Amino acid sequence: MVKEDIPNKIMVLVEKKKEIVLQEAVRILKIDERSIMDVARVLNESKILKLEYEINGYITIKQGKEFTQAFEDSRSSQLISLKLAEAQSRTGSRSDVSDFIDEVRKRISEKKRVTAEPIL
Repeated sequence: MVKEDIPNKIMVLVEKKKEIVLQEAVRILKIDERSIMDVARVLNESKILKLEYEINGYITIKQGKEFTQAFEDSRSSQLISLKLAEAQSRTGSRSDVSDFIDEVRKRISEKKRVTAEPIL
C-alpha cells in the first residue's frame, strides 16, 4: 500500500464508524499497526483524531474536534498526501512521518492565523 493513502483510509474509516479500536482498523484496512499508529498520532496532535488509551490495553480511534473540517477540506487532504509522497520519495526512510507531522502542524497554524484575523 502506498504510504500517502494511509491518512485518507483511516479518516474514511473513522468517518463511517465514528470510532474504532486499533486492532479492528488493522484488520479492516490490512495495514500494519505501527503505520496506523504513526499517522493516528499525528492526526491526534492536530485534533483531527482522538486516541483513547483504555485500561484493558485497547486503543480507540475517534473523531477529534477538527475532524469534520479536515475531512471536508479535500484540498488539504490531497496536499498532505502529496507532501507525504514527496517526502517518502526523497528520503525513503522514517523521516517521511516527521515531514508529514511538520506539514500538518504548518497547515493548522495557517488556518488558526486566518481565523484569528479581525474582520474590518
